[in-house]
Amino acid sequence: MFSLSVPNARPQPVDDRTLATLARVGHDAARGLSTPAEEEWLLSCAGPLLDELAKRRAAMGNLPLIAEVTNVVTLPGAR
Repeated sequence: MFSLSVPNARPQPVDDRTLATLARVGHDAARGLSTPAEEEWLLSCAGPLLDELAKRRAAMGNLPLIAEVTNVVTLPGAR
């Protein structure tokens, strides 16, 4: 039996601003444009965030696949 409840990587939620900053630091670090403090912060968050990602992927893999949905019609221009 599996649970769809996956605990967050940190005690407090990672808000959109923090996540965007972590992503920027990660991209900057790959190009040598980040500071040592930013790199340390990124590494300190990486393990728990990757654990959370792995658990979420496992949970999504256990969801039943939806075969063709024949009773749903997508209207033109609907997004």
